[in-house]
Parts: sequence; C-alpha cells; structure tokens
Amino acid sequence: MRILSAMILLLLFPSCAGDIPRTDVIFISIASSYGTEGSLNYLENPPGDQRALSEQLTYISSRKKIPFKEYLFLEDNGRMSISGDERPWGRKEILSLLENLESEDNDLIIFHYSGHGDSNGSMIMPDGTRLNPDDLLYRLRRARGMKCAFIDSCYSGRYVNGGSTLVNGEIFYEGQLVSESFANALIPSLKLFFTVSEPSHWNTWVLSAATSSQLSYDSWDEGLDRQSEFGAFTYYLLKAFGYRMDTGTPALPEGRLTFYTIYDTIKSTMSETLWRRATPQATLTPVDLVLF
Repeated sequence: MRILSAMILLLLFPSCAGDIPRTDVIFISIASSYGTEGSLNYLENPPGDQRALSEQLTYISSRKKIPFKEYLFLEDNGRMSISGDERPWGRKEILSLLENLESEDNDLIIFHYSGHGDSNGSMIMPDGTRLNPDDLLYRLRRARGMKCAFIDSCYSGRYVNGGSTLVNGEIFYEGQLVSESFANALIPSLKLFFTVSEPSHWNTWVLSAATSSQLSYDSWDEGLDRQSEFGAFTYYLLKAFGYRMDTGTPALPEGRLTFYTIYDTIKSTMSETLWRRATPQATLTPVDLVLF
C-alpha cells in the first residue's frame, strides 16, 4: 500500500529532494532564560539547547567540509550577548540580521528559537519586544538560500505555512509524502496540490514544537539520558540530528539528513504522552529539503 501511495503522489508531485552542493551552512539561534533562576518567567534549558545544536551543526559541517558560520543571540542568567559579545538585543537586531544576511542560493540557513511564545505565536524577546510569525517568515523567505526553522516555544504551530495540521497518517519516504493508508496519504496530497501555489514558499521549511493551540515544555523527564537538560522538543531534535545523549557529544548522523527524516525520527522516538500534549507541526510541501 505504501508503494502504491508513493506512485500516485509522484504523479501529483514529480519534484524530489533538493540535493545540491552546499557552499555555506549558516546557523542563526535565539535562546533566552528570561532573567535569573527563580524569576517569574525563568526557563532553564534554552541556553543548553542552543549550545548543543551549535556543537552538533559545527561538527557535521566540519566533518563534511562545509564552511560554517553562526549568529547566536543568547540571554543566560540575565546576561545578554550576540555571538559572545555582551550587548542588548531584541526584535530589531534579529530582523536586521536577516535583512542584511550575506548568503548565496546554495547556502543552507538553519534558524532556531528556544524560548517563550505568546498566544499569537510571537517569540518573546528578553527585552520585552516580540517577533511575530509573519515578520520572521517574510524575512526568511527573502534571504538567499534554502532555509529551515526549528521553533521550540508555546503556540509555535502558527509558524507553519498555511496552518496545516499533521495527523497520524502522514509519513515522508525519500522526500515524498506517503502513508501506510492510501486514504491518509491522498487527502493531504490533494490538499497540497490545490493550495500550495507559491514556489517561493518552498524554500523555507518550519518544524515547530507544538500546534498553534498547544504549550511546549522547558523539560520533559521520562528517565532518558540527559532528557531534563534540554527543552522537551529540542531533546528529540538533537537526537534526530545525531547528537549522542549517552555521552553528551556531537556525532555524525546515520545516512542522509533531510527535513522530513528529522520529522519522522522525532515522531518515531518521542513518547506518545508528550506527542499528545505537544504535537510537532511541519511545513507540508511537495519537495523535501536535504540538509546534510
């Protein structure tokens, strides 16, 4: 049945995964604890999320001999910095970076956010400013290169293009949307066929920690290695990228890493309890994005 579904979907969507040589990998990350421990809105794990993702992406890029650069917006224990330079930052500085980013068509831009989100999905900056989904996605789509965003915050499903909601039927296999059930594969495929009309949107993929109506969690400890040290969603994101939780060290992932293999890995490894409470949402497009 999966093969039959895939064949029909290939007829609908002949595009395949964008496997092109990378010139640069650019990592842009925002993480904030919102003051010192004990503060009302304090989050413990965003700085660790940023650190581990930076280590993992640096390691993969180095091993694959791809130039890597990063821009790290961090607020940790009340101290704010941009790539190690202590200075205030907020919405204005982030949008300015995206608007003036020097990138090329073959670059891969990975955007990451770990922090609070309000009921509209806006990212809450430590200086009190807010970055809403429309403003972020507009800047990302205008930047040259292929982009993906991983957003670990409450109500983050609002960043997913078109507000699509994933259910248990979707499976991505070698860059194509397939399913164990023909009906479950056909319905979202037809929806894509009739609603995804702007190819410019196909250069930006978003994976969120939750739907537009769910909370995300600063930690979710079920006794797994180092699980309490990371955001509930970012823990599984790191594992999908290949990060070794048993040793707390970066490592190369097995096989080719694409946007939808990351989604599939998170879906297959996350506990059912957490999945029901905070269901990751992914951009649905006919084309997968090859990361590494």
